[in-house]
Amino acid sequence: MLKKILKYTRRALLAVLLLLLLLPALCYIPGIQELIRREAERQAARTLGMELSIGRIRLAFPLRLTVTETRLVERGDTLSCGRLALDVSPGPLLRRRIDIRRLQLDDTRIDYGDSLTGSSLRAAIGSFSLDGMIDLRTRAISVGSARLAEGDAALTMRPAPKREEPPTDTAAAPWRIDIGSLRLAEAAFRLRNEPGPLLLDIRLDDGRAEAARIDLGNLAVSVRSVRLDGGSYACLMPAAGH
Repeated sequence: MLKKILKYTRRALLAVLLLLLLLPALCYIPGIQELIRREAERQAARTLGMELSIGRIRLAFPLRLTVTETRLVERGDTLSCGRLALDVSPGPLLRRRIDIRRLQLDDTRIDYGDSLTGSSLRAAIGSFSLDGMIDLRTRAISVGSARLAEGDAALTMRPAPKREEPPTDTAAAPWRIDIGSLRLAEAAFRLRNEPGPLLLDIRLDDGRAEAARIDLGNLAVSVRSVRLDGGSYACLMPAAGH
C-alpha cells in the first residue's frame, strides 16, 4: 500500500511539474497569443471599463515581446501605439530586478483631458527607445541611454475650481532615477495657461543631456552637461499678480 501511495505521489508531482513547465511554453504558440490578445481586450472592457484594441501580440524566447496597433480609450482619453517592442532578461526577475535590454515605442499618440480642471495634454511621438534596469528592492531606476525623435507635445493648463479638501500626504516616493545619456531629436513643446497667452514654446533640432539624476525622495534634479543644437525658444513670463 505504501509503495502504491509513493508511486502515485511521484506521478502526481511529475504531472504538476510538467504542467508548470508547459504553461509558460504555451505562451510562445501564436494561437495561444491570439487567445491572450482577445482575453486582454475583453477584461479591459469588463473589469476596467476601458476600450482596448490590439492588432497583434508576439512573444519570442526568452522574453521578447512585440505588440502592434494598440489603442486604449477611456471616457474620451486616448492612448495609442503603433508598435511596442520589449526585450527583458529573464534571470534577474527572480531577484525583483527588471533588466530591459531594449524598449522601443513607435508612433505613439496621447490625448488626455482632465475633466475636473479642463487641462489637457496632446502629444505625438515618432519613436522612443531606452535600455536600463529597474530594481524593485532599492527603488532605483537606471537608464543607460534614452532617445526620443520627432516628438510634439502641447500642455494646456486651466485653474482648478476651489474646494475644501482634507490634507493629504504629499511626500514623494523615495525612487531614484539615473540616466546616462538622453537625446532629443526634432522635438517641440508648448505650454499655455488659459485664459491667457502661450507661456512657453520650444522647438529643438537636437539636444543631449549626460549623467542626469532625479531624486524623488529629496525632490532634487542634477545634470552633468546639456547641449542644445538648433531650434527656437520663446518664454513669456506672466505679469505679477496673475
